Order: sequence, then structure tokens, then C-alpha cells
Amino acid sequence: MVETDQSLPYATLIHMLSLKLSTTNYLLWKTQVETLLQSQGLFGFLDGSDSPPLPASTAPANVASAEKAKKDWLMQDRHLHSLLLSSLSEESMAETIGCKSSAEVWSALEKDYALQSKTREIQLKDDLQHMRRESLSVADFSSKFRGICDQLASIGSPVPEN
Repeated sequence: MVETDQSLPYATLIHMLSLKLSTTNYLLWKTQVETLLQSQGLFGFLDGSDSPPLPASTAPANVASAEKAKKDWLMQDRHLHSLLLSSLSEESMAETIGCKSSAEVWSALEKDYALQSKTREIQLKDDLQHMRRESLSVADFSSKFRGICDQLASIGSPVPEN
């Protein structure tokens, strides 16, 4: 667990997450959350590099110290769990039912939305490939084309300029 003078209170962090996770913005949401948590030294809770403290030896001083460290770690994880849940839409929150830790929430969302992002990418590329102007004005066609390109860019698969 990283404690620095630059760490922000959880109430402030909640307001820094401007996107709520939905079925169409996973990669944007993930980038926002990762960046914020890395800046606060908290991402280790999600990727497992900051795991709960190990039990200490049976010496009374060590046991008390180990119990306090575990309690502090669990409290930090609960705050982070709550922070993640506050950044989810109602439909996204359903994916996290039964998750007991922030790492479990992160893993459940990654598992569900990474696949959806790939499916969405394939669908958008197919839409782009089969676009026809038909009765659309040039401006409307251009706007629709740009919208699909922007959606592809937002999920990490920008359309090449050439």
C-alpha cells in the first residue's frame, strides 16, 4: 500500500472519474480509472501487486502489527471497491454482483467488457466497410462516417488516414 503526501481522499477521487462504464465505452473508462489509480499508487490492488499482508509470527507485538496492517489494507481495498462501483452504470454494476474485493470487480469487468469491445470493433469495421451514401446528403454521410471512425478510435482501433 502506497501512502504519499500527494494521495487524494476517496471522496475527491470519485469526482475525478467523469465517465460511467457502459457497454460502449469500456476502453475509455478503463484508461481513466487506470491513470487515476496509478497516480495515487492504488493500481496494485487491482493487478495483484499490492496483496494483503502476510500473517506475522506469533509474537504478540508482531501479531498486533500484522492485524493492523491487514485491517488497513482491507479498509483501503473497500474504499477502492466503492470507488469502482461508483463509476459504473447500473447495467455494468450487475457484472460485479458477488465480487468481494476491488481486484475481483476489476477482473469481472475486464472479462466481460474486453470481449464486448472486440465484438464492437468488428461490428464497427463491418459498418464502415458497408457504408453507402444512398439517400443521405454528403454532410450526413460524412458525419455518419466520422462517427464510426471516432467510435473505433475510442475503443483503441483508429482507422488509418491512408
